[in-house]
Amino acid sequence: MTGPRTESETRVSRMVGRNVYFLREYRGFSRVQLVKKTGYSQLGFIEKGKKNGHGSLPSVSADQLVTFAKELETTPQWLLTEHKNPIHFLPCDMGVFDFTTLCPDTKNFYASVVGKKVRQWREERRWTLDRLVDEMRARGARIDKSGLAQFERHYKNHGVSVDHFMIYVEIMETTPHKLLLRQS
Repeated sequence: MTGPRTESETRVSRMVGRNVYFLREYRGFSRVQLVKKTGYSQLGFIEKGKKNGHGSLPSVSADQLVTFAKELETTPQWLLTEHKNPIHFLPCDMGVFDFTTLCPDTKNFYASVVGKKVRQWREERRWTLDRLVDEMRARGARIDKSGLAQFERHYKNHGVSVDHFMIYVEIMETTPHKLLLRQS
């Protein structure tokens, strides 16, 4: 699907951005420091949930999610959770998370992991691509059959936004952590 992403399509990305901003400030990192650690030059747009220079709302990928969690010493789940007052919801075990199970290897590595798991899950249930596309669209995703097939096969290094990632979590009735793990 083409065209700029809408506010509803980037709701989870904007929430992750707010949580990244909070933890970055809490940990005492400047934006420049976190950009150097992660390599994500669009961090300011991600944190603010504002349109970038191309007029597009930022979308956080699954790989960025894992990188932010690692650098900010938290879990992907914490970054994916809405916190009314984040200071009251800091994980007690922050910094103790086992990153040997979640560690970015190559660009869009986790998109590949998630895509393979989505395809396996879909095929085990004998769902067609059309059925999964319909379920995704019913939850607000702008996706087509071709895009889903490319994602499942990791064609052209196809990424996945956290917004779509969380829809897969919901449809598959799993947890973010289980969907990100290399082995099930």
